Amino acid sequence: MFFEKHSVLLFMCVTKVFGLGGILEWKPSTNKEVSFDNQKWTVVRDKFGKSHVVFLQLPTKMAKFQSLYKVNAENEDSVNFYLYNRDMKNVGLPLKIGNFDTILKIKWKPEKPLKIIVHGYKVDYLSEGIQKMKNNILDREDANIILVDWQAKASSSYYPNAAACTKDIGEDLAKFIEFLVRTKVSLENVHLIGHSLGAHVCGFAGLMLKKKLGLVGRITGLDPALPNFGVAGNDGRLDSSDAEFVDCIHTCGGLWGVLEPICTSDFYPNGGRVVQPGCHWYDFGGCSHSRAHELFTESFITDHEFSAYTCPSLADAFVVKCVNEGALMGYPASKNWKGIFYLETNGAFPFSANQTNHTTTVS
Repeated sequence: MFFEKHSVLLFMCVTKVFGLGGILEWKPSTNKEVSFDNQKWTVVRDKFGKSHVVFLQLPTKMAKFQSLYKVNAENEDSVNFYLYNRDMKNVGLPLKIGNFDTILKIKWKPEKPLKIIVHGYKVDYLSEGIQKMKNNILDREDANIILVDWQAKASSSYYPNAAACTKDIGEDLAKFIEFLVRTKVSLENVHLIGHSLGAHVCGFAGLMLKKKLGLVGRITGLDPALPNFGVAGNDGRLDSSDAEFVDCIHTCGGLWGVLEPICTSDFYPNGGRVVQPGCHWYDFGGCSHSRAHELFTESFITDHEFSAYTCPSLADAFVVKCVNEGALMGYPASKNWKGIFYLETNGAFPFSANQTNHTTTVS
C-alpha cells in the first residue's frame, strides 16, 4: 500500500515536471455565498485607497433625488484617450478622433501591437493598477498602448448610472478605433483590456466594430462586473462573440464579478470567488475584485507564468477533476485553449505559484 501510494505520487510529480499532465481537484467553494441582491449600498475604494459609500439602489426616501447622482452623458470630454509607447512611457499623449496631425508628428507606427486598457468603477487612467499594467506591457513588448479615461462617468456615487454609461463609452471607443484603422492599424492587432465595468466597455466596443468593420483580435475581461449585468444578454455585456478571442479572469465571481463562463476561455484562480488568498471579508470584495488585474499584470513578467488546468465544468455542487494540458492564463493566453480553467495562486506578489515553494495538491 505504501509503495503503491508513493508510486502514484512520484508519477504525478514526474508528469508535472515534464509537462505530461496532472490532475487538480476543483472543489465547491466552502466560503459563504454572497451577492448584492436587494442591497442598496456598499463601500468601494478609489485610486487613493479612500473608501466611499456608493448606492447600488437608491433608498426610497432618496429616489426623488436620483437626478443628483446622474452623470452628464452629453459631456464631450467624458472620455479621453492617451497614447503611450517605449518612447513615451511615463507621460501619455492625448489623442482626439480625426487629429491626424498629432499622429504624424510622433512618427506613428501602426504595425505595432495595439493594447487598449479601460479602467473600472471609481478610478481613472492614472490609477496605480492601470499604470503598472501599462509599464509591465511595455517592458515585455514593443507596443502602442492607449489608456482610456472615462472617470467623468465612472465616478458616479450611484453605481447603476456608471454601469449604464458603459455602452456610450464603448461606442466612443469603437469610433476611436475606427479612426486608428484609418491610420493603417489592423483590427487583428487590437487587444482590448478592461477591468470590471471596463470589461463591458470593451465588449460594447467590440460589438459595434463587429457590425461595421469586423472583429478585433482579442478582448481580455478582468473580473467583468456583475451588478446590473447579471441578466443581460450577449449584446448587453461582454461575451465570447465580441472578438476573435475573448479571455476572462474571474476573481470575485457572484459578488462584484460575473461568475458564469461568458468568454472563449474563462479562468478561475482559486475558484474565482471571494475571498481570494491574501484578501479579507471586511473590504466588501474589493481586494478579490482587484486581484484579476494584478494577476494579469504579473503575467507580463518573464517566467511568472500561471499554468491552468482544463475543467469540464464549474465546481458548483460537486468536485471537478481538472487536467493540466498546458494552458496559460494572462498575457500568453491563446485561442487554442478554449473552455473553463482552474488554477491556484499565492496570496501576495509574486502571485504565480511558479515563483515560490508553493505546492499544488494533485491526485
